Amino acid sequence: MLTKNIWELVARIQSGEASEAEEQELQALLGQHPELLKTILVVDALQLAPEMEAAADEMRTHSWQQLQPQLDEAPPVPRNNIRRLLIRTGWAAAILVAGLLSYNWWQHNTWKTLATTNAKDSLLLPDGSRVFLNANTTLRYARNYGQGSRELMLESGEAYFEVAPQQNNPFTVHAAAVDIKVLGTAFNVHRLANGQVDIFVTSGSVKAENKSGKSMLLHAGAQATTSDKTPDIKPVATSSDNVLAWKTNRLVFHQMPLSEVAVVLANYYQLDVVVTDSVVSHKVLQATFNNKPLDEVLDVIGKALNVNITKKHKTLEFHQ
Repeated sequence: MLTKNIWELVARIQSGEASEAEEQELQALLGQHPELLKTILVVDALQLAPEMEAAADEMRTHSWQQLQPQLDEAPPVPRNNIRRLLIRTGWAAAILVAGLLSYNWWQHNTWKTLATTNAKDSLLLPDGSRVFLNANTTLRYARNYGQGSRELMLESGEAYFEVAPQQNNPFTVHAAAVDIKVLGTAFNVHRLANGQVDIFVTSGSVKAENKSGKSMLLHAGAQATTSDKTPDIKPVATSSDNVLAWKTNRLVFHQMPLSEVAVVLANYYQLDVVVTDSVVSHKVLQATFNNKPLDEVLDVIGKALNVNITKKHKTLEFHQ
């Protein structure tokens, strides 16, 4: 009854027939039930759209067809009263249709966004799946996630996914030109600014498929890379020791050339790292760091490899 009263007041206000007392009554009701305000605002925004007008006209016609036999049998009624009744009926129909259509559109075409800057974050999804986000990462997922589909979009950055098994409801991550589909597993996706996407599977298996129709099945321990600039998905044979360093806070370097160490440090500490000397780039590092600050790591590397390190703003340079 309460909702009916609110919609009747909205209809009278929209038709210009509401008194000042009725406007105040609506304000009071919305103050008591603020959850209805968003719906009313959506309806107000959509009511002039062509599809809303068509739906309202159809409902008005149907309402008139139902009312006409009764009006023919009833005593004459002043035309103003009939007009008010039709206006109220028409607005109620339009509000109902607009509300249903806008809610359906809102559920299926809008996305929630989780974005990180300098800190990491995590997200527990309605189906029990968990997502861990690295710094400077943006992830989007549908508001109706889990209701018929489980789709996410990795807009930028890096995320690790622990997927709750659902046999008939695949879990899909869209990243640049590749879609990664799974049923229940754990994997890491890194989307770089240049359009490259790196995939690493820690358990189970995933299917990576790009816009060119090329696909690859990856099992636990496998890595692959692709790009929106190339049609292929290529396996990666390099060490996976540091792929999840951003999540585990553990850096492992087993006789690794400094040129490769630089790439790991750049990703982990979110820096630009440059090795300007070919002799320096071939020096190898044997070290493990557990949740150590950058300055401590650089101090160890500099002394172990006898190299100089220049740090300026967010850029590191290794040189003789």
